[in-house]
Amino acid sequence: MGRGMSLVICLALLVKIMKKTIYILLFSVLLMSCSDRTDTNDVCSLQPQEDYLEFAIDDETRIPLFNLYTFQCDGIDYLTFSTQGTRTILIYELQTGKLIKKIAYEAEGPNSVGTDIWGFYVKDFNHIYIPNNDRSIIYETDTTGTINRVIDYTKTVDGKLTLPAYYVNLNNQQMSFIGDSLFIPQKMSNFLDAESYCPTSVIVNMKDGKVSPFKMCFPQWAIDRNNDKTIEIPSSYSMVYDGKKFVYSFTMHENIFRVNPYTAQMEEFSARSRYLPKLKYTKMPDEFSQVLKMTCETPEYGNILYDKYRKVYYRFTHLKSDLDHEVEHIKILHSGKMEFSIMILDEDFNILGETKFPSYTYLNNICFINEKGLYISTSHFMRKDYSDDVLRFQLFKLIDIN
Repeated sequence: MGRGMSLVICLALLVKIMKKTIYILLFSVLLMSCSDRTDTNDVCSLQPQEDYLEFAIDDETRIPLFNLYTFQCDGIDYLTFSTQGTRTILIYELQTGKLIKKIAYEAEGPNSVGTDIWGFYVKDFNHIYIPNNDRSIIYETDTTGTINRVIDYTKTVDGKLTLPAYYVNLNNQQMSFIGDSLFIPQKMSNFLDAESYCPTSVIVNMKDGKVSPFKMCFPQWAIDRNNDKTIEIPSSYSMVYDGKKFVYSFTMHENIFRVNPYTAQMEEFSARSRYLPKLKYTKMPDEFSQVLKMTCETPEYGNILYDKYRKVYYRFTHLKSDLDHEVEHIKILHSGKMEFSIMILDEDFNILGETKFPSYTYLNNICFINEKGLYISTSHFMRKDYSDDVLRFQLFKLIDIN
């Protein structure tokens, strides 16, 4: 072997070693950025692991930015989401990353689900519930794309009008089954006279089709500010069913609300983030570009998730930021804003810790929980390793730090 060839081989090995070293250093910096930002009173934190899951994305599919779900069928975990503009639902096997179903629904005809699919609920392969975005209708369908039942919840048993299920947002508001009752999230609207009628959900009895309003209404402080022209939406909330009760996190309120699904009895718990100031409403500017920029910069509370394996809640917060005018504000907004933290709360909503995450690194609206921990998507468009050909998640484990 000549000296030239030997030199080439040595250089190739050196480049390979340097790449590996850089990767280890970057991972170490990321680990420090997520784990070092803790308070001395914290008893646990979320720490990144060198554990990733990847799901291939074809040319017809876009990286989801919200409304991603997991479900279990016959002991196997699945990940599912829709791709906007195509009326298509994709189902992947969670552990292998294999795409097993790609369900394309019709635009017109007996199996049409409307103009688009924003949110949905998968009970199993034979029961997929897709709300119509324009009408108070839900389609019960399956993996063949056939509509087997149309659930009309336009009016309650006492004649009150309802609204279409609201999924065109970044907050987690899933439909929930409790026995034979389907709870469908609602939003506040002047059309329904929020002063006298403002349920957070309506309930469909799946046996007889009767529709009734959930006894929990929007809080009075949200109703009072409903007509204010502000950047913030006082009635915006995230909701999760933990197997016993509903838990609500409103974007502009530091407290958390736990509600009995049968009686609507409500408990209120203080749960203020250490990174968020006392929240104030901001007057909406006239220019749309300024509205987008200020919406991205405004601090607020985000999604709330329940981790049934570790018996804790994760409450996401969006931190105050100052963005350049040149950045794509709509993409920043859809990617979960600039910087966020996750509060860790026990089942009595005592704060166990709060982990702050690096800017422009994770899609905090795209995550899920399994036995191993919390997986958060790394498919942020501002990362250097971003690729629109793969949806990627990194594992975060809940670690005791005492």
